[in-house]
Amino acid sequence: LCRCGNSKNKPFCDGTHGKTGWTDEKLEGRQPRKIDSYKSKKITIHDNRGICSHVGFCTDGLPKVFQIGVEPWINPDAETVGKIIQTIEKCPSGALSYSIDSVLYNKFSEHPEIKITEDGPYFVKGSIELHDKDRPESEEHYTLCRCGKSKNKPFCDGQHWYTQFKDDGQVKPIGLNTDEKVANIQKLAESGKSENSSMRTLQTFPGFETLVFKGAQLHKMPLNEDVKVNTKTIIGKI
Repeated sequence: LCRCGNSKNKPFCDGTHGKTGWTDEKLEGRQPRKIDSYKSKKITIHDNRGICSHVGFCTDGLPKVFQIGVEPWINPDAETVGKIIQTIEKCPSGALSYSIDSVLYNKFSEHPEIKITEDGPYFVKGSIELHDKDRPESEEHYTLCRCGKSKNKPFCDGQHWYTQFKDDGQVKPIGLNTDEKVANIQKLAESGKSENSSMRTLQTFPGFETLVFKGAQLHKMPLNEDVKVNTKTIIGKI
């Protein structure tokens, strides 16, 4: 999958990152990772702004609890525990989690899935292992940058929205290799069935007629000037 945002065959990688010099280094100015907790009598909401992908499921879905432009921005008493849990479970990045009776809840799906969002990040869930020195807040779900501009790579930090990242969604067909040996391997991979045939080589050889013709060409034929010609004229029977 493309991570630099410049592939001509998004969402798949086409090697453009190697031509443009793109790197996945973290950049200055990113939001530091820090967990803040907001307690009520029944539930404690945990928030890590440094891993948030700013998709907005929380502020759009439960604005009384998750309040833009207000400090503290989370009010755990403003809605029922059930609605708060439902909203937190929609958070794709793992920035939001909750505790009840000192038990932390930050894993919400058992089904492995990678979702490609429209002009946005990759949503990963179901405990798919991430091979990176920087760990996600929840090993079960996280969001990965797709536009290539995140300051917190490999994780999404919402830069796709600011940079107006676009993906037309037109996946181009991948041309098949015309080499006969590779084509046989591709056929086996797609169908799972091997092609049983007599053992033979893929190299072609000339037929018998060609060999006879070539042999005739190798036989030296005398030229006219090399042959003695009888110029005597004889009349009558010999």
